[in-house]
Amino acid sequence: MKIAIVYSTFYVKGGAENVIVWLTAELRQRGHQVTIFTSEYDHQDPDIPDVVKKCMVEISAGGNFSTWLDWLRAGRRLRKRLQAFDIVNPHNFPANV
Repeated sequence: MKIAIVYSTFYVKGGAENVIVWLTAELRQRGHQVTIFTSEYDHQDPDIPDVVKKCMVEISAGGNFSTWLDWLRAGRRLRKRLQAFDIVNPHNFPANV
């Protein structure tokens, strides 16, 4: 199964980021193809296993999200990429928008 996880940023490490790392590692161990779409992450972070780093795709959110139009544009940029997945799992604000 192809699974996309959408999360805003991995630069601040906390509970939500750990859940995504653990979830990705476990899903991959079970044979699923997982891709994490995020605006940025620390490529040198030792807490993110290499197997999970290989799943991460950095995307440009494009804008400061000061208006609803900024949110709409970001969603449209992701829409085409997400259509190839069986499941799209957004995590935390603003990813769920």
